[in-house]
Amino acid sequence: MASLEILRRVREAGYEGGKTAFYDLVASLRPSRSSRWYVSKVLPESSASTILDKWRWSSAMAAANGFTFFASRLKYARFVRVSLVPDEKVESLVRTLAEHLASWGGRPLLCVFDRPKTIALKWRKNGEVTEWNSVFAYGTLEMGVGVELCWSYQARQKGSVENLVGFVKSSFFKVRRFYDEEDLRQQLQDWHREVNEQRPSRATGIIPGVRLGEEAPRLRALKVQPEELALRIPVYVGPTGTVVHEGHA
Repeated sequence: MASLEILRRVREAGYEGGKTAFYDLVASLRPSRSSRWYVSKVLPESSASTILDKWRWSSAMAAANGFTFFASRLKYARFVRVSLVPDEKVESLVRTLAEHLASWGGRPLLCVFDRPKTIALKWRKNGEVTEWNSVFAYGTLEMGVGVELCWSYQARQKGSVENLVGFVKSSFFKVRRFYDEEDLRQQLQDWHREVNEQRPSRATGIIPGVRLGEEAPRLRALKVQPEELALRIPVYVGPTGTVVHEGHA
């Protein structure tokens, strides 16, 4: 368990001392471990990051503890948003993306995404996309979100996405217990307040909510609000007038 999570629990139990002394105590009690090599497989996910000079935003969708979540983070402010979603389909991705952008007050100049099938269907070796997922393409066009893909050789972009997924899992899903979905959602609200409004970011040393005030003026308004976003879903119409959608006539 992360030392930060242990500190949160003991403070709930009444500890009022400093965190440095507590971290030293935890370190002295932890058993030493030999390093080992291992291979891990990331669960199916769709991820994204947007760039506006050094103001960057990233998001990722992944499954954890039986729940599917969509996580995003403004890279300059380090402001995090995590939402539970029903599935990993393109509509869940686009609609949750719209909600997160709206909650921050706008969109950056350019979004850089990973390349799952919910975003890109075909591409060339040089990185040029030859066929986009039409639902995703139309949704981002409606919102006015610029799109670019990151590739396996762009370690900083892909690492940013993977670090976000790892941060959400290690600091929330893997260290907490939930009685039911309602309890999970309540704890998620509390966690949002803690990481965004109470605790300074390790990367900047500044509380993300404070830094968000600096980043907000650089964001542009969405062309369409989340509740008004209608997606265009392609269907096949047969010669007899029968419409086929997702294999169903």
